[in-house]
Amino acid sequence: SHSIPLPETESDQRSPCKPNLFRVSLGALTMIFPYDDRLSDYLSGRARETYEPVAPDDDANYFSVLDYDLSTIEQLVSGPHEIELVRPLRDVAGLEVSAANIGSCSSGRLTDLALAAEVLRGRKVHPGVRLVVTPISAETAREAAAQGLLQIFLDAGAMITQPGCGACYSGNLSPLKLNDGERCISTSVETLRGRMGSREAEILLANAAVVAASAIEGRISDPGKYLAGAGMEMVP
Repeated sequence: SHSIPLPETESDQRSPCKPNLFRVSLGALTMIFPYDDRLSDYLSGRARETYEPVAPDDDANYFSVLDYDLSTIEQLVSGPHEIELVRPLRDVAGLEVSAANIGSCSSGRLTDLALAAEVLRGRKVHPGVRLVVTPISAETAREAAAQGLLQIFLDAGAMITQPGCGACYSGNLSPLKLNDGERCISTSVETLRGRMGSREAEILLANAAVVAASAIEGRISDPGKYLAGAGMEMVP
């Protein structure tokens, strides 16, 4: 598998394509983003060893080439229980949630936190929902604090945990711990029974804006109306 260049995509937005779980679920052996200026900027000061960029030959031939217009792709929700169970957001909108989780290896990045903060800015988490936010790394947590994002989460009523995998890996040890019959909307990478607590709970996956909007309303919700005022737009 070889990914086409996405010049407008920040380096940290490319990382969700990498986890083994997603590759296996998609049936791909690997995923590669070609080296570009954004990746060069990201690696500057981070690379631990000298490296030589690798790029495909100009005359390279591929088994197949698939073109997608990303602006036409709907917001999707995965789960519960089976990550391959993927549906348009509109099909599950309105389902009540008891917990919301923003974080993990796929979506605890600065871009995710900034998106969720834009939805939550000046608003409050629904009284029936516990929202947990987990930055992916100490570096991300420091930058999020410097930009005022963590304060927005705290003001909204969210709980912020130490950087790392968070509830996705240790649901029983986190403030998110799900009880029987509860439903969680999360940005993480797993929907397996018992992943965040009770085996009788449900985990659904969505993007950070959907999770934030759902935490506000107490049910799975489209974040469009919250982002419109900020001059942002998501595909319906």
